[in-house]
Amino acid sequence: MAEAATGLQFVLVHGSWHTGAGWRHVSGHLTAAGHRVLAPILAGRGEGAATGISMMDMVDGLCAEVE
Repeated sequence: MAEAATGLQFVLVHGSWHTGAGWRHVSGHLTAAGHRVLAPILAGRGEGAATGISMMDMVDGLCAEVE
């Protein structure tokens, strides 16, 4: 990944049935060390999320977040 002015950039992707909140401790440590962190919630995951989401929907959403 490209380096930010003060450190690296990390994209942390959660596993199935979880959300980006699962990375909060890791994100905290990385941020404290001067890095940028993105831990998005994949489409179809999390409270109140839409149902009927395909894997491609998840990938498209993740790509949009990163861009």
